[in-house]
Amino acid sequence: MIDKKIFFSGLLVSCNYRMNEKILLAVSGGVDSIVLAHLFHSLEIPFEIAHVNYGLRGKESDGDEKFVKDFASKLEIRFHVKKCMKKEITKKDSNLQEKARDLRYTFFNEIAGKERIRHIATAHQQDDNIETVLLNFIRGTGIRGLTGMRTKSGKIIRPLLNYSRNDILAYAKKNKLKWREDSSNQEDKYTRNIIRNRFLGELSKHVPQGRKGMISSMRRLNESEQLITLAMNQWVNDKISTANGMQLISLKSITDKAGMTFFSQWLRKLGFNGSQAGMVKDNVISGRSSFTITTKNHFINRDRDNFWIGSREQTKAKPQLIIELSSFPTRSDLVPTCAFVDADRLGNISHRNWQSGDSMTPYGMKGRKKVSDILNELKLPAHEKKELFVVLSGDELVWIPGYRIADKFRITPETKRVMKISFK
Repeated sequence: MIDKKIFFSGLLVSCNYRMNEKILLAVSGGVDSIVLAHLFHSLEIPFEIAHVNYGLRGKESDGDEKFVKDFASKLEIRFHVKKCMKKEITKKDSNLQEKARDLRYTFFNEIAGKERIRHIATAHQQDDNIETVLLNFIRGTGIRGLTGMRTKSGKIIRPLLNYSRNDILAYAKKNKLKWREDSSNQEDKYTRNIIRNRFLGELSKHVPQGRKGMISSMRRLNESEQLITLAMNQWVNDKISTANGMQLISLKSITDKAGMTFFSQWLRKLGFNGSQAGMVKDNVISGRSSFTITTKNHFINRDRDNFWIGSREQTKAKPQLIIELSSFPTRSDLVPTCAFVDADRLGNISHRNWQSGDSMTPYGMKGRKKVSDILNELKLPAHEKKELFVVLSGDELVWIPGYRIADKFRITPETKRVMKISFK
């Protein structure tokens, strides 16, 4: 049974709720969300209701919408609804449940942002959490996937997560609440429904304490996951450094089993999947010195004895050149971001990314040298070489910023005018 005082205490502590703060509540019309709405209303918690009509069950879907709208009106609660178009979602979609989830959370976040509401409450409860863990287990997961949903995940709060379906039904019956039943929940079309209707039903018959045992295991796994996270964070602090806005780890830090395990887990937190983490492990074993994997948001490069990890959003803007006449430089003026050259030897100045085949005669040398050879000698990481640009006078290379000036454009005793080239 749900005790209102205990429920409200959990809302304050576990969900980080602030007194008199408005909540956006997702209401489908089912018993879980109706009970949560009733709890909010009876405890005088300010809230608004959001409902999504996917239109997948025809009149039944419209009936759900009308029921929730009437329910909100009776409570004098503001009601928001999204009616999905056929082009947004259909029964034929192969990833129907995932698509529905994306649609509703996009809608909830839009409303929360517009109304400046900090929390979006969903009516997920204990049985939903068990189903989620079993789904994760079947699909393949790590410890995190076996700990279930969190009471609070960013904007999303789940105040009923510690209550069972029986607790919720008992509350609904005691308070004479009415709700809608979704007929699709009885269909064994989806894996979750099979787990709910068949597996958990049989488990309750033959192993009555099974659900309690799974909840207990989830809590213990959550404690273990927290310990692992603490250990991994310490490992990351010790082994991973930052350079040029990217993260760097030495190969020698991940050659042992523990190091590779921590590294693989860290990569997965960045969005690399298990297969990609396995490819990194294979690369360490094979000893190949060149290696690249990209995901939607990140990439990882191996360059010699280091792995570089960066965000794909870290695309550098094209640098802006600053060209100005200058006096002859002193020793303190000679910094990597500036080049001082003979102004009278320059033509039209431009800059671009270096290209295969580019060459120059570096300052102090007589023969020409390919830019690629110069960069290899400097042992620059692959990602830095990729982003490097060169400065040209007409078609001739003048400067590889930060590294080499062409001998032809150097300052000599015969130089009459000095040009300073820098960039920002």
